[in-house]
Amino acid sequence: MPYPDWSSLSLGSDEQVYEVDDSQALRDAVAALAAQARRRIEVLTPDLEATLYDTPDFLEAVRDLAIASSRTHLRFLVGDSQRAVKQGHRLIELARRLSTPVDLNQPGPTAELGSEAFLLADGRGLYWRADTDSTRAIVCFNDPSGTRRLRHRFDQLWEESRPDPEMRRLHV
Repeated sequence: MPYPDWSSLSLGSDEQVYEVDDSQALRDAVAALAAQARRRIEVLTPDLEATLYDTPDFLEAVRDLAIASSRTHLRFLVGDSQRAVKQGHRLIELARRLSTPVDLNQPGPTAELGSEAFLLADGRGLYWRADTDSTRAIVCFNDPSGTRRLRHRFDQLWEESRPDPEMRRLHV
């Protein structure tokens, strides 16, 4: 199935729901959602998936959003950060250099992340995968109700989370 040019879709306007089962298409869709965000990005991820979140386009989108305003919110809830830290994930390094906080938290001790992963952009756009072992995902640039449901879940997990000491900002 041919996928759209993700950058031509408009966050908050395009309501088409896309089923994506291709890692390159998913990577491009996630980067396009992040690039169009103007206020907030929330991410639930098992291990800060490098194939999605350690790409030049995604990192540029995060950097641009972080420096655009001190009122932006960038929150990542990461199930296990050890591999990302060992492999030198560039999002961790970027978060350490930015003056605007990019919050990288780990779940609380009783939190159950399940097997899903998602990214939410400005309460409108989303990427959601029911199973992190699969590339099969849903992408939509305007799904306020789906985003609200996932954000509610994210906020509950976030309340129990804590900053990940593996990814803490280093002060020298």
